[in-house]
Amino acid sequence: GDLETLKYIYPTTKKYLDLYNIGTNGLPDYRLKHTELVDIYDWYDWGTGKQDYNVIQVAEYFGALSALKKMAQVAGHTEDIPAMDAKLDSIKKNFDREFWKEDGYRSSTNLDERANAMAVCSGLADSSKYGVITSLIGGIEGTSGPYFERWVMEALCVMGQQEKALLRMANRYRGQIDASFTTLWEYMERGFDIKTGTDAVNYLTLNHAWNNPNTILSRFIAGVAPESPGWTLYHVLPKEAFLTSLDTVVPTVQGKVAVSIKKTAAQYSLSVTSPSNTTAIVGIPKSSFTKLDSIMVNGAAIWKGSYVGKVDGVSFTGEDAKYVTFKVKPGTWKFVGVGSVKMTTPKKPAVPVKPGVELNKKSWTVSACVDNQTFEAGPWNGGKGNVNLTTDANSANIIDG
Repeated sequence: GDLETLKYIYPTTKKYLDLYNIGTNGLPDYRLKHTELVDIYDWYDWGTGKQDYNVIQVAEYFGALSALKKMAQVAGHTEDIPAMDAKLDSIKKNFDREFWKEDGYRSSTNLDERANAMAVCSGLADSSKYGVITSLIGGIEGTSGPYFERWVMEALCVMGQQEKALLRMANRYRGQIDASFTTLWEYMERGFDIKTGTDAVNYLTLNHAWNNPNTILSRFIAGVAPESPGWTLYHVLPKEAFLTSLDTVVPTVQGKVAVSIKKTAAQYSLSVTSPSNTTAIVGIPKSSFTKLDSIMVNGAAIWKGSYVGKVDGVSFTGEDAKYVTFKVKPGTWKFVGVGSVKMTTPKKPAVPVKPGVELNKKSWTVSACVDNQTFEAGPWNGGKGNVNLTTDANSANIIDG
C-alpha cells in the first residue's frame, strides 16, 4: 500500500525500460547499446549449463513492463500506458512464434530450464504449454543458481505442481538442510572432497539474501498472499501437497499473519491468526481429501456439503472445484475439515541427524601456517582493478562463539 514509493521510483524505472526498443522480430532488443549507458546489463543466472538469454530476457522484460504498467495506473501516469500496451501486445503476439518448439521454449538447440520457467512466471506461457514445461523443469535435479531457482520453483507452483516444487526444493537444498548453518548460501551446494580435504563446490558466502524457499513456502504452499494493497484483504489458500504439518508467520504492514496446518487421516486442521484492520479469505483445499464431509470453525459446524450454520466473525463465500472458502474478521480461527485426508507421500523419510557435541574451546590456542595477516578476499580482485575487498585473516577467527 506504499503509493509514495511507487510514485518516486516510477520515472527512473520507466526511463530504464524505455531504453529497450522493439526489434524487427516484434520483440525487445536487449543487446542494443545506448549513449546513456556504457551497456545494458544482461539479466542472467550464474548456474550451470548453457543459458538461453534470448528467451530469458524477453520474458523478464515482459514481466518488468507489466509491473511498470500497474505502477502507471496507480501513480497517475495513464498517458504512458498506450506505448506500454503496444510493446506488451507485440511481445505476446511474437513470443511463441519466435521461441516455442515442440519440446519447449528455446531460441536455438539448447533447452534451458531458466528460460521456460521465466516464460511461465512472466505470464507469456499459457496453460497449453504447461505439460511440456513441467516435464522439462519438474525433476529434482537442476542447473539454476540460487536466484533463478526461485523462478523454477515458482513456475512449478503456478502450473499447479506444488509436489514437484517441494521435492525439488528438498533435493536442491539438501546440503544446506544437512549443514549446521542457519543461513542460506550464495551458491547452491557445498561439497567436500575427501581425497584433497577441500570444498568441492565454492559456496562463496554462507549468509546471502537468497531466501527463495521462504517466499515459495509462504506464498504458494501455505498459500498466504495479499488480495488488495496493504494487506487489508488477503487469502490463505493452502496447496501443501504431501506435507502433513506446517507453521508459518508472514509479516505484513498490518501485523503478523500466523498459519498452522496439521493433518491426520480423518482431520485437516487449519489455524489462522489474522491481525487488526484485515479481512482474510480462508480456504479448505478439496485436493487434500479423498472425501470431505464437514467443516467446523472454532468447534462449531459451518459446512456439511453446503453452508449449514452461522459463526460470528465468519461468512461463507462459496466453493468451487478447488476450495470451500470463508471470510474471517481479525482474530484467531481454527478450521477443521472432517473426512478422509490424503496422507501418502512420495518423499523419502528424512535421515536422522545426530546432535552436535559442544566443545570447550577456552583453553585452545589457534595458529596457522600464515598467521595474523590481512589478505585480499574473493574472486573480484585478480589484479584487474575491480573492488578492493580485504578481510581480517587473524587465525583466532577460525574459532566461533
